[in-house]
Amino acid sequence: MAWGLLVLFGAGLFLLFKQQLTFKSTTTTLIIFAIGVWYSLQLDMFQERMHLVEYGILGIIIFSSNRKQGTIFAFLAAGCVGLAAGSVDEIVQWMLPYRIGDIRDVFFDLSGVLWGASLKWALS
Repeated sequence: MAWGLLVLFGAGLFLLFKQQLTFKSTTTTLIIFAIGVWYSLQLDMFQERMHLVEYGILGIIIFSSNRKQGTIFAFLAAGCVGLAAGSVDEIVQWMLPYRIGDIRDVFFDLSGVLWGASLKWALS
């Protein structure tokens, strides 16, 4: 399972590098990417790893779609949307039978969004 996740991470990184990059932005992006991969491999459950990837993609999309891309405002907007989406996800799980909402998942989701936004920020 971990190899499949690494392939998914690698494909995402390849898609991020479709533009011309400087040495500094490439190095920064690879460091941020490596931190995210290391963090995901520390998580016990595969679902938590996938949350990191899913919300990382959300962070990239939110950061990229912001008119003020490359600013702290775009980074904070991604964090706020990620926090709201993670919170709604857990609230819905609390209401469903046989599901358990966990506040920790909100922080996993937020860390994924911030990780994705950081990757895109390093490239801009």
